[in-house]
Amino acid sequence: MLKLYLDDSGKHEQSVGGCIADAKSWEAYESAWQSVLDAFHVEWFHAVDFEAPVGRGRDEHLRTGYSAMTHTKRDNLRSALADVLQAHIGIPIAEAMKGGLSRWGGYICSIIPRGAVRMKKDMKQRDREGQHGRRQPTSRRERFREDVISLSQDHYGHCLQRALYLAATEFALPLGETILSFVADQPKRNGLVPTAYEIAAQTPKLRATFAGLAHGEPMNPRRVIELQAADFAAYYLTKAKRDPSRSIAQDISNKLQPQRVELSDGLYGMQGYVE
Repeated sequence: MLKLYLDDSGKHEQSVGGCIADAKSWEAYESAWQSVLDAFHVEWFHAVDFEAPVGRGRDEHLRTGYSAMTHTKRDNLRSALADVLQAHIGIPIAEAMKGGLSRWGGYICSIIPRGAVRMKKDMKQRDREGQHGRRQPTSRRERFREDVISLSQDHYGHCLQRALYLAATEFALPLGETILSFVADQPKRNGLVPTAYEIAAQTPKLRATFAGLAHGEPMNPRRVIELQAADFAAYYLTKAKRDPSRSIAQDISNKLQPQRVELSDGLYGMQGYVE
């Protein structure tokens, strides 16, 4: 069985990405990642806080009593965390070319740009206005249909559904493996998460691939160390894909292999099967 951890990244643009690997690989990752955090006196890693400009939200989440990192130390921390992921989750290219791999894992990211985010928000607003005064759905089927419509109009939901699909088709199906999925807490969208999962899991060719879903308040990067890996991957893969001139993101992206990063216009419909 493979375990998939997903988190979102971006405010004006949107992405959902993360890491997938077998349970044994994730167990080995935990202690290695924590050792790096301990060595740099960091409580937990959150990419958007770490990369924010000084005076504009930067927070390295250092333990009490430690001063801000130097430029060199920040580079070393990023590099060390990327090395942990490649040692336990991803597959070094040189090792893959030799054959005989004993494990399989990698990285997934689905991104839609700012224009598509605005489009999705406009769609949602128009639908909300059109629903005013209408009879509310009463049957389970009607409610599920409304959930599907909401998912299709939501930029986060769109990326999440695509990320689940990519995990299944690019990593699990070729191996005949199943996926246990973990999604970081989304307080305003937790209702969309099971809908996205249900649609993906009902797709005929993927039905046997999805083994379960965990999400909600307990799935918080501060508490679930695997979600820090998902946040790390989602952030740097998104920045590297959207702006090739970002040298730091490009360096991290080049390390994280194999990867399936998708840049979407947000216009296509959901890939799934609704009974």
